[in-house]
Amino acid sequence: MANPSTGLGQALAAAEAGEFFGWFHLAPDPGAPVPPAPQAAWRFYRPSGARFHAQTQLAARVDREGRVIAAVLGVDRAFIDDASIRPFARDLVRSFLVWALPPAAAAGFAPRLDALGRFGDEERVIRSASAPAWSFKKLIRAADEDDFAAAFIGAVPRAAGAAGGVRIGLETLAGPLPADVSLPPSAPGRPPDAAAPAWLRVSVAGDEP
Repeated sequence: MANPSTGLGQALAAAEAGEFFGWFHLAPDPGAPVPPAPQAAWRFYRPSGARFHAQTQLAARVDREGRVIAAVLGVDRAFIDDASIRPFARDLVRSFLVWALPPAAAAGFAPRLDALGRFGDEERVIRSASAPAWSFKKLIRAADEDDFAAAFIGAVPRAAGAAGGVRIGLETLAGPLPADVSLPPSAPGRPPDAAAPAWLRVSVAGDEP
């Protein structure tokens, strides 16, 4: 069977040359060890640009044939909590899920991905160098109607769902963004002090029978 072009089961080498990796300038994380092929293991990536390099890590688990079988995205909550740059984090998280989901699962998650992509109050984008920033304010707040959107902004500590044989989980974890976001969470939940470090873990894996 040929490898799919998107979603779990795609060839990692093809993914590295694809639109998602290219758009977000994802490059191998120089601080993470790279095991020799054909060992099944995690591979780690970060944006090559300095602005968000330390605030994001992508981990992709590959099998012995080099196919992606699970993926985790870690995002520093400081990247999300600041409304002025939140649209970039929102685009990254939603695009990661679109990239990681096979077509059948993407169809099942479509309404939740749409809610995740909606801008909230005070989120802004720049139209051009000469035009002022403009904000989107939705009459229906996505976070009030969808738990993925609520988990993204931190209104709830976690959210999960399954569709098309794939599981998605979003969870805020205490502490700074770790050097290996693939490791199972050891300190769930955001600390009482909202100013304390925390990060969002977004995971995609095959659904267990």
